[in-house]
Amino acid sequence: MDETTFDEYYRATVRRLVQYAYAMCGDADVAQDLAHEAYLRAWQRRRRLAGYEDLEAWLRLVVTRLSVDRWRRIAVHRRTLARLRPPPPAQPPSDDTVLLVAALREIPAQQRRGRARPGS
Repeated sequence: MDETTFDEYYRATVRRLVQYAYAMCGDADVAQDLAHEAYLRAWQRRRRLAGYEDLEAWLRLVVTRLSVDRWRRIAVHRRTLARLRPPPPAQPPSDDTVLLVAALREIPAQQRRGRARPGS
């Protein structure tokens, strides 16, 4: 398939492929990206694909796989974000903890650190 033939084929089929991609992903911009990626891959493999009876079926298969890969990446991203959420706010200290901290503050700092010398 030469460049002119491919361009003609592209113009004749791109609208259908973008519509198919839109049905797969639900986003017009992403659908155009998926379709154009499929055509790029077809252009790169044009010699091998020249013998295909239904090139549009191959393009739809590529769009389907790209769309599935995209949904998988989104799912992984969402799971990762769910794990990276900040921890819930800490509960306020109990009355016992407040009393313990206040009592510890009454002890000299060196003694609290365990550096007090025996007999001092």
